Amino acid sequence: MPRRSSVTYDSFFRKAEAVQELYGRVTYERMREVLGSGSMSTYKPLMERWRKERRDKTSHGVPRALSERIDIVVRDIYRQIAELATQDRDAEVGRARDELEAARERLARSEEALGDLRERLVASEARVERLEAELRASLRTNAELSRSFSELVRR
Repeated sequence: MPRRSSVTYDSFFRKAEAVQELYGRVTYERMREVLGSGSMSTYKPLMERWRKERRDKTSHGVPRALSERIDIVVRDIYRQIAELATQDRDAEVGRARDELEAARERLARSEEALGDLRERLVASEARVERLEAELRASLRTNAELSRSFSELVRR
């Protein structure tokens, strides 16, 4: 009858987890060092069971099902954040468009006012030219009258 091993799965499991934590990798040689006894045939089924259970879990001992659920929740949160960012961006674009439209309206009013001012300026310049012409005519008339007066006084 084969000899029964003194290494239980529970002790193997605890020590394999410690070796994993310390060295990052569990090997038959390290487990033999840690446990102090046993053969490869003793460790092989224990190591296979331990590795299978590790594969059924993700990092830090979190069960795969929980890890997958966390991934789903994180993706959902990320999607919601992206949607909110898109909504915020869309709202900002809407505000920017409104501001642009208001600026265009102000520009149109300013251009209209500028056109009115140009018309007034042209009218004022025409008036100034007329007044200058009248002034020149008045000055000529004044000069002629002064000459005529001087001639009359001399006679």
